[in-house]
Amino acid sequence: MLTFWSAALGLSLLLYVLLDGFDLGIGVLFLFAPSERHRRHMMDAVSPVWDGNETWLIISGATLFGVFPAAYAILLGAFYIPVIVMLCGLILRGVAFEFRSKTLHMRWLWTLSFGVGSIVAAFTQGAAIGAFVQELPVRDGIYVGSAFSWVSWYSILCGFGLVFGYALLGACWLIHKTETEVRDFGYAVMPRILAGLAAFLVLAAIGLFAFHMRVAGTWFERPWLLVPLAVGALAGALLVYGVWKRIDRLPLPMTVVMFVAAFVTMVGSLLPFIVPFSLTIAEAAAPPASLAFMFWGIGLVIYPVTLIYTAAVYWVFRGKVQPLGEYEGDDLPEPGSVLAEATVAVELARRDLASTMADLKSNLTPAHVMEDASRAGRAALGAAVHRGAEIARTPEGAAAIGLGAMALLRAFLRPRQPKR
Repeated sequence: MLTFWSAALGLSLLLYVLLDGFDLGIGVLFLFAPSERHRRHMMDAVSPVWDGNETWLIISGATLFGVFPAAYAILLGAFYIPVIVMLCGLILRGVAFEFRSKTLHMRWLWTLSFGVGSIVAAFTQGAAIGAFVQELPVRDGIYVGSAFSWVSWYSILCGFGLVFGYALLGACWLIHKTETEVRDFGYAVMPRILAGLAAFLVLAAIGLFAFHMRVAGTWFERPWLLVPLAVGALAGALLVYGVWKRIDRLPLPMTVVMFVAAFVTMVGSLLPFIVPFSLTIAEAAAPPASLAFMFWGIGLVIYPVTLIYTAAVYWVFRGKVQPLGEYEGDDLPEPGSVLAEATVAVELARRDLASTMADLKSNLTPAHVMEDASRAGRAALGAAVHRGAEIARTPEGAAAIGLGAMALLRAFLRPRQPKR
């Protein structure tokens, strides 16, 4: 039973890193996209699956809480602040994901929020992993550090490293799922991401040996750990080859292999501990009756259903993604001034009128024509008044209205020449 739950926790953590990793990586790259058209296509590439990816984070937390309560108590006490900051970042990017497609005037704010929320979530996860590997201050199964004991140069380095790692997953997902200019954008950012990731790996390896971390010592005690390291290195070489030759089907699988190899190496270095060198898996486990109770509910129902749902979603939405252009006013100029707002409003009104006229052609009876024309006129008048009120509330709109009123007043008061 304990083996089953250990494997289930490891699988759910690995699936979260892989699935939400490319999701967060696209958010990181979102800030560097050349245009709004690129950003819309990037959204289209991730929108069918992004909200289901975070399910694995919830399952991991629930498994840790129910099956390994002693480890949950230590880890939550040590990482309370990073967890809160990470959740704030995830909430911010989730709100931005939904809101940016509903607005024209404040779209830049939600674009910025989506990118910043993704970077914050990725960085805090990486910082927590760095502090976890560096060992936590634990005495007799109780966390004895402060709320900021997780902060160190090594944890900060790991935070930046995971931002680069997730950006790599995001770029590979864009190459795998899109075509034309967005795929070219994925290839264009890849050299800088790989350079940043390589620098992180070198510094992280130096830190492991320079500070004599015990996790590095296990690599010499367990030679089989060289196998996943070699597999990861081979996948990295194939990744570089795929980017160099622009082979779309190669970068994403090779990056996934690299992440799996790194995960296996870390887990293999720490076993049998669940909290590095302080608490073993057996010591952290709940009583056998609790494990059996959760097995019949979560183990045999929740896990399989979630796995089947995840596999089905990725199967349904397989293949390249074409830009949907489903947002209102997508092909119109981005608003930044009163003139642009007016242009957008006029164009949307023209499209509404064209759509109404097309509908009228299919209803040839006079009663339908009069009824539809009346409805269209009221709708157009209401939309124009609503849009005008929105523009008038802005400082530029109020200034324009004031200048127009002054011009009308001057024209009205101007003395007229007597007729000869």
